[in-house]
Amino acid sequence: PYPGIPEMLDALKARGWQLGVVSNKADEPVKALIAHYFPGVFDSVVGERENVRKKPVPDSVFETVGSLGCDIGQAVYIGDCILVSWGFRGRETLLPFGCPIADSTDELLSILTEGEK
Repeated sequence: PYPGIPEMLDALKARGWQLGVVSNKADEPVKALIAHYFPGVFDSVVGERENVRKKPVPDSVFETVGSLGCDIGQAVYIGDCILVSWGFRGRETLLPFGCPIADSTDELLSILTEGEK
């Protein structure tokens, strides 16, 4: 995991958040990796498999949100609704998308929890 990710996920779980993973990688290896690196953290893990079309088709997102028992309007998709400047693409590449961009896990946690009471 990137630095700060386990701590941020723990902070979200402590606030009662449900967490899910959506990946275009094969379902079983994704589940094995998540179980290894994040045991007990994620409530739903969905990878590519038969009858679940890959992103950008939203099948896997809808399956994940449904399995968490929440409405799509309650979900935040990191990578689409909120972007991060580490990993696959840097800040300059992300700016044209017009979404909030977090430069650290602390900033991401702040964006995610700013509306909480």
